[in-house]
Amino acid sequence: MKSKDIIIGVLLIISVGLAGGLGFILITWEPKTTSPPTYLSGLPDDWSTAPNSSYLILNNQTHSDIKVYFEDILKAIDTYQNSQTNAYETGLEIKTIIDPDTNIPITGFSITDLFDEYNTYFPGEIHFLSEEDVYGQRNIFNTSASDILEKLEDGDETLMIAIAANKQWLADSPLGDKFGNFTLIGEGMDARICNLEQINVLSNWTLDIYLDDELKLSLQPNNITDASYKYSYIYSYNRSDDWSMNRYYAGVNLSMLCDWVGLNDSVDFELKAWAADNFAAPHGSSKKRGFTEIEVYHGLEWNSTYWDYVNSTDPGDPGVPLPDVYDDLPIILAYELQILGEYDGTSTAINPSWPSKKICGFGNGPYVLMVPGRVRSWQIKMINRIEIITNP
Repeated sequence: MKSKDIIIGVLLIISVGLAGGLGFILITWEPKTTSPPTYLSGLPDDWSTAPNSSYLILNNQTHSDIKVYFEDILKAIDTYQNSQTNAYETGLEIKTIIDPDTNIPITGFSITDLFDEYNTYFPGEIHFLSEEDVYGQRNIFNTSASDILEKLEDGDETLMIAIAANKQWLADSPLGDKFGNFTLIGEGMDARICNLEQINVLSNWTLDIYLDDELKLSLQPNNITDASYKYSYIYSYNRSDDWSMNRYYAGVNLSMLCDWVGLNDSVDFELKAWAADNFAAPHGSSKKRGFTEIEVYHGLEWNSTYWDYVNSTDPGDPGVPLPDVYDDLPIILAYELQILGEYDGTSTAINPSWPSKKICGFGNGPYVLMVPGRVRSWQIKMINRIEIITNP
């Protein structure tokens, strides 16, 4: 017992001596932290390493087993990246989203551009199919062109075909084992088909015409594009406060569609043309009145309710009405256009002239309701439904 007390006493003396001579020494411990991995965005810099022999199969309304090769996809992307906005040759726009599961940036190309690139202008029902697994099964995503455009028009949702992740080709990336060379993926959309192999377009875009809430016609593209019904004109105006407009449009007269359901300009009615995103022409709001029978059969009257003003000089200035030279032009459901050279009155930006006419394309819905007397922002695209209500 005495020896134990002596040892403790010696230790206390040593401790006090150290404290007095050297001061206290504090030892702190911090947990080791691991920085999150850094990922890269976009396509690889070296395109020569791309899996150019890989391809998707596209089956559309007129052709089957169209092989969309990786090499051709990259050529179309290059066209897009080296073209002006609204150029004749559009190519494939690329987009990048962040994979919510891994935070890895994924880059791919636009679905709507792909269809236009391969002359699939009027798609309806669309199926996206994966490669077969070891049991012969496929994953399938079923949708429609209207649904795709409705979601894309919101601006908060994206649907694309991924070909790269972490700035590596998709199959070589950290996601490669699961995603393969192509994967259908959406941001804000319930769509993911890994190892995408086929895109099947099973039907056409239809235009439904309702009269007094009764479906009267479901028109196919060949009904609209029949050359015997074709009507065309150039619509042009200049602006100092926004984009000018100088375009050739061709389509079928809206009045002719009314003729097909038994109407004429002596019948008192109101017409609204609805887009896939539920935007209603002529105004946008479903609560505003539609086109009258006079407007449908004879065009908007100059400086009337829906006639637009341009060249405003300040927020309180409405500007001046568009010229009255357009008030005898009919409203048409357009499927063909040609930009003839346009400029932005507030900058040096231009839309170059196109060498020839072309189909409006899937990106435009594929129909544009062309209304003389209205500015370009009110030429409503993606029209898939017309509703007509007669007044007693």
